Amino acid sequence: MAEIVNQIEVWLGRSVPESFVPDVRERTAEAFRIRLKPIEGAIDLVRTTTGRFYVASSGPVEKIRLNLSLTGLLPFFEGRIFSSYEVGFWKPDPGLFLHAAHA
Repeated sequence: MAEIVNQIEVWLGRSVPESFVPDVRERTAEAFRIRLKPIEGAIDLVRTTTGRFYVASSGPVEKIRLNLSLTGLLPFFEGRIFSSYEVGFWKPDPGLFLHAAHA
């Protein structure tokens, strides 16, 4: 998000307000609450596939959990959610995915 904010500030030629990132996150979460739906067959796929699934994302844990919850997938990933915010590796560094793979 920091890189996006930096780019927006360059385009605007000024700093964005401190409330910018929290506002964007809240608006995005609200849009997801209204519109986000699971891909047809995703829950059945996760339920019936052997092996363990992990989520590795550059998003904050709260966003990851919200999205999984809204799609009915959260129960399949409890304890197996990894965020760049917690692990400290950011795309394109493969460290986040390697961390999840070794969990």
